[in-house]
Amino acid sequence: AIGIVCTDNSSTAKKCIAFAIHVYGCGNLAMSENFYGAQLKNNPTYTQLWDPALRLDQNTAIPQLWLSWQGDLHFSLDCFAHCYRLGTAPKMMSLVPGLGHGHECSWRREEPYAFADSAITKEAKPWCMEISANVNNDSFRGAASSVMVMFSSIRPLQKSYLIFTKARGFPGNRHWVKIEVELTTEDNNLVGEGHDGHYFYKVN
Repeated sequence: AIGIVCTDNSSTAKKCIAFAIHVYGCGNLAMSENFYGAQLKNNPTYTQLWDPALRLDQNTAIPQLWLSWQGDLHFSLDCFAHCYRLGTAPKMMSLVPGLGHGHECSWRREEPYAFADSAITKEAKPWCMEISANVNNDSFRGAASSVMVMFSSIRPLQKSYLIFTKARGFPGNRHWVKIEVELTTEDNNLVGEGHDGHYFYKVN
């Protein structure tokens, strides 16, 4: 895991790195609801020096891939999403249900290699990026509502899914439900029903 923390921190460099791939590791761990939070919340060496969240907003150039899954028991999906949102560089996130934790879990996936190929092109950006996400405020009050997400993709998108949970507690311990939702491929929009709790969208 320390290698990912080093990747997170070194990704703020602007000239010597072509791209960065963050595999389940992230910063903001002092806020995690697991053993990391318990050990790091009162550790100034981490909160003031090693936490990548202190620097992730400084990178405006290096393309980023954030690769993880909702069941990881080490790096909370909440912390992972927080760090992803901090970055201002061209970026994409891939959350793979059942990915698992370990080096080989990411080595055998095609997402890092497809991202690397797109990041070293002349455009130097991920092949798919989220452009906007609009959530109806009533989504979290139990009323009928919708969430719309817009993507920019150089590849055709064929299917889209809403993956959500209404459970509480540490994200890695929750039960997640996957349902297919409407995808409008003309402008790469997708629409899904709002759910009280945590959720994310997956397109492929």
